[in-house]
Amino acid sequence: MNTLLKTMLCGVTALLFAGASAAQNKQPFISEDFSAIQSPNDNPFGLVYRGAITKNETGKVNIHRITYDLNGLKIVANVYTPAGYEVSRSYPALVVAHPNGGCKEQVAGLYSQRMAEQGYICLAFDAAQHFKAEQTRIIEAGWHDVFMHSDMIPASGYSVKELPEVEKGDTLNVCGCNLIHKKQLPVNPFTDAELVEYMELNGLGTVSSRTNIIRTLVNRKYIRYSGKYIVPTPKGMFTYETIRGKKIADTSLTADWEKQLAGLESGMITGQDFLNRIRNLAKEMTDDIFNTYSTKEE
Repeated sequence: MNTLLKTMLCGVTALLFAGASAAQNKQPFISEDFSAIQSPNDNPFGLVYRGAITKNETGKVNIHRITYDLNGLKIVANVYTPAGYEVSRSYPALVVAHPNGGCKEQVAGLYSQRMAEQGYICLAFDAAQHFKAEQTRIIEAGWHDVFMHSDMIPASGYSVKELPEVEKGDTLNVCGCNLIHKKQLPVNPFTDAELVEYMELNGLGTVSSRTNIIRTLVNRKYIRYSGKYIVPTPKGMFTYETIRGKKIADTSLTADWEKQLAGLESGMITGQDFLNRIRNLAKEMTDDIFNTYSTKEE
């Protein structure tokens, strides 16, 4: 019992009317009839915890439903009275709000019933809820640009949430406002297996060549191993920054080359046609890079 009480005390606020006296024959609260309420379960009071009260009996802990107004809202609460409760007597009292998003029929009710068994009057209620509107806007893509694929961007924290539409003259209750600048850490780098799988999904290389491609990039110091993960080297990042957004960095380009090689093998295109396409494409891509950086230098 002591362990239970210590565990539940985090959701409890002591009410300072413990020594208050009630006038003789004057009911300190007005309860409503539970029979007019449709319970969502087998318990007539809607309680869901083990050992919950199922009916009010003389000489036992009883439960009473009350309502009150709070900021224009009608709040419903449950009052637990101890066994042998008398209106004329004074009792210590507790107000119990739900912890961790629960409701008065759950943990708050359980704690209230247990404390009523110890002689307390307890009020179990659903704490007022606070709602907020949020909108996320990415100012600078940063590491998101590395992937250039929307399916690689983690959904958590970066899905754009539109604010609700409001009309002129609408009144909104604002309980607080702040501006926070954050940077989300990038997703974990690829392992060998994950990088091979990514290459396969994007048509990069063949089953026999993908591992050799990774080994070549390591040998040429574009990437390196950090534990089991593959991370770019400064040389690799410089290369990436140079060709970012260019056609040469588009994964569909390599997939198209693989398709043309297959056509060459099957006789669909001639060797000269293939060489002409590669020559023109190489000139187009290098001119694109040189023109970009020569313009910046001027």
